[in-house]
Amino acid sequence: MLRSGRGVGAPRPRRRSDRGLPKPIPFADALRIRRHGPRAAATAAALFALAPLAAFAHQGVFLALLLAALANLRRSIAVETWRRHRLAALGCASLCAWALATLFFAPEPDILRAASRLVLVPLGLFLAVSLGALEDAPRAALAGCLVATVGATVACFAFQLVTEGWALRVWYALSTGEAGSVLPLPSSEAAPFIGGQTVADAIATGNVLLAGMVWPAAAWLWGGGLRWTAAALAAAAFASIAALPHNAATAATIAGGVCFALTLRWPRAAPVAAVAALILYAAVAPLVSAHWFTIEKAREFWPSLPRTWEHRVGMWSYAAAEISSAGLLGAGYDASRALADRGDIIGDIAPGASPAVAEMEAIRLHPHNAVLQIWLELGAPGVAALMLVLAGIGAAFLRARVPVPSRAGAAGALAAMSVPFLVGFGVWQGWWIATLGLVAASAVLTARPPQPASGR
Repeated sequence: MLRSGRGVGAPRPRRRSDRGLPKPIPFADALRIRRHGPRAAATAAALFALAPLAAFAHQGVFLALLLAALANLRRSIAVETWRRHRLAALGCASLCAWALATLFFAPEPDILRAASRLVLVPLGLFLAVSLGALEDAPRAALAGCLVATVGATVACFAFQLVTEGWALRVWYALSTGEAGSVLPLPSSEAAPFIGGQTVADAIATGNVLLAGMVWPAAAWLWGGGLRWTAAALAAAAFASIAALPHNAATAATIAGGVCFALTLRWPRAAPVAAVAALILYAAVAPLVSAHWFTIEKAREFWPSLPRTWEHRVGMWSYAAAEISSAGLLGAGYDASRALADRGDIIGDIAPGASPAVAEMEAIRLHPHNAVLQIWLELGAPGVAALMLVLAGIGAAFLRARVPVPSRAGAAGALAAMSVPFLVGFGVWQGWWIATLGLVAASAVLTARPPQPASGR
């Protein structure tokens, strides 16, 4: 036998894929997605649609979820969801059912509006289960589409930044007839947009989707050995997010990166600890905002508390006070809007607030904290359902047999979405529910079983 070369029967050299890592993703395969069938093609179309939707029309993100979910619906999907993710399925079903039940005593019941939002919850869950059952070939192609979508979303936000939201202003001009709104702006920070919102704020809201999806995409690249590409993608996403005035999205990206790194070091402990922390907070959130995290307490460790955050802390304290008045069953679906119409101000419940914040409304449409909003509107049954969903996520992390990068991507997505969930949007906003579902589906899509090692 020659010293050089490999003789008959000699073990095959170990390659990257033999070590349980997926091969680098050829983007040409993603472009030939049609060969994997109409379901995969429709899912890829929904993914590619996310880039312009997130950057130019974030309210339409739910359309991408509808397209992807309906394309992947099967007769057995409900049974599969119950069999594989019983806790999460039970939590989602209980949350939606109880939310609809509270319409009987809600101050402003609107069953059509509630149903149109709540139906997005099971659709997101069904989409995640469907993508988790894919074979390796379509999964690899769709993961390539996800990576390309994240890159395209970064490019769309960069275009918006360079042109100061020119595309949004053109659309606004066409819809309102105000031709002057398409002229160059001296500063997008100072330029009013729809409803008093600045152009920069209108652009920034959609980048929460990018903050969540970048970590599953980076995990797929990282697991394929493309670590520098994954790092570059994450850095580009963070740069486009941090350049816009949306502190929650910036904090979400940072939280996702920290959890991603911690999970690479502690693959099981880090994500489970994050889920446990969320469950614990869900149980004690009203007490935290009523006694332990008020404006006065916040100023003790942050003397220069910004006005926007002071207002937010005040709204949380107000919501905590209303939770005690609403009772164990809550005040009813979307009752926060009725509270906003009462005209209460922060000074009524926080005497230590600064003069400017003291005159602000005590609640603005919703408490800007999903856990407190669920406590306020759905009471203890709603919070119990939320804790079931979180327990289901924790159980999935415990039993998942996937490579470490896949766990890190899912944990990063969880941490990133937790930030705006706790400090940002109203829990019943359709685009926000769709964003959560799409990010969860992205995390499942990039979590593939490790390939068995061959050779010695």
